[in-house]
Amino acid sequence: MSRWWEGPLGSFDLETTGKDTRVDRTVQYCTALTMPGCVPQVMSGYVDPGMPIHPDATGIHGITDEFAQRYGAPPRLAVEVCVSELANLVKAKIPITGHNLAYDFALLHWECVRLGLPTLLERTGGLIMPVVDLYVLDKYVDPWRPGKGGRKLGAVIEVYGVRMEGKAHDAIADCLAATECIRVIGGRYREIGNMGPMQLHVCQVEWRAEQCAGLQDYFRRKRKDPPPDPNAYVDPCWPICLDLNHPTT
Repeated sequence: MSRWWEGPLGSFDLETTGKDTRVDRTVQYCTALTMPGCVPQVMSGYVDPGMPIHPDATGIHGITDEFAQRYGAPPRLAVEVCVSELANLVKAKIPITGHNLAYDFALLHWECVRLGLPTLLERTGGLIMPVVDLYVLDKYVDPWRPGKGGRKLGAVIEVYGVRMEGKAHDAIADCLAATECIRVIGGRYREIGNMGPMQLHVCQVEWRAEQCAGLQDYFRRKRKDPPPDPNAYVDPCWPICLDLNHPTT
């Protein structure tokens, strides 16, 4: 009997105009269905966001205002394609994988609200599960990795020996690389690999809360550069945060 990481996995990633999940917009999306040894089934496209792309965001993913306006689809059309594909994965109980998915799911939710489209939660009866998040798993299995930037996807794929097909911060390349890292973790760590996907989803809620509490404590009491901030907050919501009292970046 195959385990979850040996079977079909969905994948999801967004590239965006900025960091604010309630304000910023999608400029590229990807959903994919992968099986070991098979060609991935990829649904992806560029989006004309209808607002300027922050220069810092362009510096990361390389998508300029001019490119998005020329090659991007209208937001309502593109977001509908993306959210409907994700809803199909959830309904089929296929795990959705990615890296730091709490950000992507939240931004997609507010995109739907803004555009008058049914949200992913509305399409799936109020649940988004099972989700398998590389950001959460990587911190759980390797909590003390030194150095800045060690949790970014480009660094993480090196840890797990995964080769990125294409450039980093392209939604397709990020989707597929994150999924392959998750398969490696499933095979390498028996505790995770032998769980059922629903059980693993529930465990990640707990792990994410513990990770965020530890990071928040570090920011408030122990950080040296910049100095500690007694009001620092690290959002523990996972796999999506819709609490309007929580920070959005």
